[in-house]
Amino acid sequence: MLEPNFLLGRGERPTEEISVRGGGPKHAPYTFKEAKFRLLPMLEQAVRQFDELPDDAFPGDDAVIALTLNPECIAKSYFPAELLNAVGIKAVGSRSRNMRPEKRSRGKAPEYTATTELFAKGSRNLLRKWSKTLPNWSQGDYGAKEIVSLEEIAAPVPRAKIKGNLPDNGILPMEVVLHASKDEGESYMLEAFGRFLAAREIRHEFGRRFYANDLCFLSMAVPSEHAEEIATFSIVRALRKLPELRTFRPPFRSAGFSRALPVLPNENPVSSKVRGAGASSYPA
Repeated sequence: MLEPNFLLGRGERPTEEISVRGGGPKHAPYTFKEAKFRLLPMLEQAVRQFDELPDDAFPGDDAVIALTLNPECIAKSYFPAELLNAVGIKAVGSRSRNMRPEKRSRGKAPEYTATTELFAKGSRNLLRKWSKTLPNWSQGDYGAKEIVSLEEIAAPVPRAKIKGNLPDNGILPMEVVLHASKDEGESYMLEAFGRFLAAREIRHEFGRRFYANDLCFLSMAVPSEHAEEIATFSIVRALRKLPELRTFRPPFRSAGFSRALPVLPNENPVSSKVRGAGASSYPA
């Protein structure tokens, strides 16, 4: 029979009720009024940039807008889900970004640090509506209070979508990343992308593709001089040259090793019972 074990050192505490206290109230870097004042010009500028592009760059009128969170607001509890719902746009991806915010909470000095940039997709009409109605938002409106977590609102710049250095001209194998799920890509997104390229007489050939996390990774051959024009298609997330395969040449580190083919002996085998693996009389 096992002997009972005893808790030592205030072991009576597990028998008492324990009150768990939170970490205190959260302090956003900006007040609601400050956030509206800061973000409205950014949103208006993004809408103007979208409106300056041709309509066929927006399949189904969808645009992708970038929402950068203040570095103090990157915890899950700060994710602006209600704000996105209120505007009518959907989060389709994110990436890490380093930046210096304009302001930090509690009067702390801003520092260059990492934050999260969200990508949200929705119609240009909804973004125009958001731009026009934002000045009238009140803190009690659904989703409105979450604007205090945003540091920047911007339209992605086509040039910034191009990753790495590309030659000035020539047909290149490229990887194009699109904000498109499998259903969207196979139903209409790729067709819209193809029409966009054909309207500009950009020779293209779609290759293999696969989907992951609402992204379509598409290989295609296109002229590199049209890379920035291709990146104006609003659903393009990134554009890069496909890496080239390199020939594997294993190093020969032994000083006594020769790269020449080995010389095989001409003598008869020592034992007549031993035969090569390819011999027909090799035992099963």
